[in-house]
Amino acid sequence: MKEEVNQMNLLEFNIDSYQDLININQKKYNKVELCSNKFKPTTASRGLMSEIRKYTNENNISLNVTISPDSTKYNFNDNEIKIMEADIFSAQELGIDGIKLNILSDNNELDKEALKQLSAAAAGMQLTFGEAFEEIPNDKQKESLSWLNKHGITRLKIFSKNINDNLLKEAKNNNIQVVPIIKDINLIDKLNEKFPLKEFSLIN
Repeated sequence: MKEEVNQMNLLEFNIDSYQDLININQKKYNKVELCSNKFKPTTASRGLMSEIRKYTNENNISLNVTISPDSTKYNFNDNEIKIMEADIFSAQELGIDGIKLNILSDNNELDKEALKQLSAAAAGMQLTFGEAFEEIPNDKQKESLSWLNKHGITRLKIFSKNINDNLLKEAKNNNIQVVPIIKDINLIDKLNEKFPLKEFSLIN
């Protein structure tokens, strides 16, 4: 990739294979997020997580992983939550820096009990809540941001088209960094003209 990235911004590159990682120019990407399929993300295998962790350690790249047993939904049953917890423990053992969660209740609000359980399992790791946030009713989003902040979630990743001033204001009030998901690196300058953003997440 030939595009230059503003050095004032952090850029996270979404990957789903070892080759994706090899293709990255380390001078342009500060961190990566690993999943099994970046367009329908589920948790990567332990073997892939392990090899990616070795590479990122050697090249001073921060590594987050998606934790999800099913890319088709955001609400999970008790067995699926246990699977997610086991995957988080695996990530902990491998020294991975952070995880991303997308968990909602049946009525599209935060599944607080599941999030408490999984955030406890991820103690010491950076916690990100993902694009499931876009499904939360507008009148519940302010309260949801406050709850996420109180339970250790420091990042919110949503698609760039859903970024707005009010969301950024409420996130800032709750010490949560909003990270736009983009599919074109050239959107960074356009978004920077409109919003005070520090970090971007690229899927391509």
